[in-house]
Amino acid sequence: MQTNQYVMNKLELEEGSWSSLYVRVLPTDLVVDGVLINNEETLKDLIENKLNLGKVERIDFSERKNHKGMTNRSAYIHFFMWDNMAGSNMRDMIENYGSARVCGYYNSEGQYQAFMGQWHNGASFNRFIEFKKNLNPVSKTTNEEMNKDQLISKCNHYETRVKELFNKVNNFIDGERKMLISLIQTNKNNEHTKMEVEEKYHEGQRVTHVSELEDTRMTLEELEVEDTRMDLEEVEL
Repeated sequence: MQTNQYVMNKLELEEGSWSSLYVRVLPTDLVVDGVLINNEETLKDLIENKLNLGKVERIDFSERKNHKGMTNRSAYIHFFMWDNMAGSNMRDMIENYGSARVCGYYNSEGQYQAFMGQWHNGASFNRFIEFKKNLNPVSKTTNEEMNKDQLISKCNHYETRVKELFNKVNNFIDGERKMLISLIQTNKNNEHTKMEVEEKYHEGQRVTHVSELEDTRMTLEELEVEDTRMDLEEVEL
């Protein structure tokens, strides 16, 4: 994958200017630099790092059946910043002609890279994306003003976000729980070791004390000799 050397500069828009693009049909087999463009991450990378149109806030998708029974996927691309060159040219083309068809891009070495299809058979080489102005962006409408596809897309976006946050919270809780359990176990082990040392220390003192007592204890013969000595001392007195 080519490294993007292009440095974006913000395009200043008038207040109230449109800031979203609409792709009515996103090719299901669109391949750019060997990557299948089939989700928010890959489409965002194409727009930001290949086409250099600007910085994307989010992308909403919707699906519908065409007259042949096949599923077409649409994309609503919301920007928080437009580039003052590539983004400005795209906006001018859409304002003047109603849409802008893109069939490839120029890489960092100035070479043109045409879009391709995943299966590379005949017409699949001629892939393109047609961008239009998004006249009813989800981010600037109320639920009552949205159409069915936009409402479904918004709900799907929130569901995905909730799952991401749920997993993030659970991972955090699990990590904190494991750390707390490890800390408690470490404290228990340290306390157990301390008790063993103290117990051995006290047992050593007690044995030493008993040993000292046993060393000073007299036998019966020694007591008799001591009594005789005391009697002799009394006689002498």
